[in-house]
Amino acid sequence: PDTYASCQGELALSAPLYVTGTLERNDFGTKLRTTRVTTLSQLSSVLYKMVSIRLKSDGLARRDLEDLREILAAHPGPLPSLLEITEMVTPRARYIIPTRQNVSPSEELIHRLKSRFGPDAVVLSKELDPALSTYLIATRTRSQGRREPRGGVR
Repeated sequence: PDTYASCQGELALSAPLYVTGTLERNDFGTKLRTTRVTTLSQLSSVLYKMVSIRLKSDGLARRDLEDLREILAAHPGPLPSLLEITEMVTPRARYIIPTRQNVSPSEELIHRLKSRFGPDAVVLSKELDPALSTYLIATRTRSQGRREPRGGVR
């Protein structure tokens, strides 16, 4: 009942749906007990946890970063985005930088990033990068004004 109430709008559409849940069969028939109903256009936001943008340091200019900011700002959404810059000198170094912009991993976003920065520029991840996870927790703690008491419990 709760799932039906929360997804009633999606059920009214004639579009295909992605349904998760359990299928129960017994002598009286078959029931689908759903836990989530998602339209296919929203599916990537449900399946993925992070969007990584991979760039190489050679030829990277200020205008590239400004374009990246504009593209990300045009696609706000629930997923954190992460910028990975690989230095193209020996020894190679990789820098991971949270963009502080949450995005929607839509086909349009992926297309714009790939056409601007190349076919390998975007990676959708099903798990958060550990470094980003630590950063997000620290940022959330700071923004909520929590401070750990010094010298133990008060």
